Amino acid sequence: MALLGHRGSGKSTLLGLIGGLDAPTSGKVYIDGVDITHLKERALTRIRNEKIGFVFQAYNLIPTLTALENVALPVQFARQRRFSPSQRAQEVLEMLGLSDRLDHRPAQLSGGQQQRVAIARALANNPPLLLADEPTGNLDTEASAVVMTALHDVRRNMNTTVVVVTHDMDVAAQVDRLILLVDGCVVEDIDPRSSAQLAAVKQLKEQLDKSKSAGAQA
Repeated sequence: MALLGHRGSGKSTLLGLIGGLDAPTSGKVYIDGVDITHLKERALTRIRNEKIGFVFQAYNLIPTLTALENVALPVQFARQRRFSPSQRAQEVLEMLGLSDRLDHRPAQLSGGQQQRVAIARALANNPPLLLADEPTGNLDTEASAVVMTALHDVRRNMNTTVVVVTHDMDVAAQVDRLILLVDGCVVEDIDPRSSAQLAAVKQLKEQLDKSKSAGAQA
């Protein structure tokens, strides 16, 4: 699923609410059947470690650790360790096509490779939910395609729900469900595999972008 919208539309805020990083002013948020709305920080930390994987635009890898060590880290901190940290890290990195980069530090990797390491780290504890905030925002077209393929593989092979925040229609066109946000409100919820629905959303987004641009210039 993708959350689509211009800057300031509420995409990252919604992602923060889903991930338990922010608390809603009203309503409730359920993750895997658990109401996280009023959980204390210790319980939220456990939920985030076991149920949710986070992928950020800036990768947020630890520069002094290798790819293998970066991915093994969340397994080491898991309260109920279900995997051998190194074995699990190697398994996920290999699944994402990085078997020849296990001992490389972030500075020795391309942007696309770093983002795939970040995805592997997010998947280390096999969470049912993966949240990705502009995962292709810093990447060129080729690297973006590789990362999106990796996310599709994750959804298909690990049965993981993937939620991607983006402002890029090319990324939005590759998901199974697309939600368009405008000023904090859901204005469209479509299946982008329908060319007619996707074209209508693309046209609406272009109109909104022009309106925002005109307002900024004024």
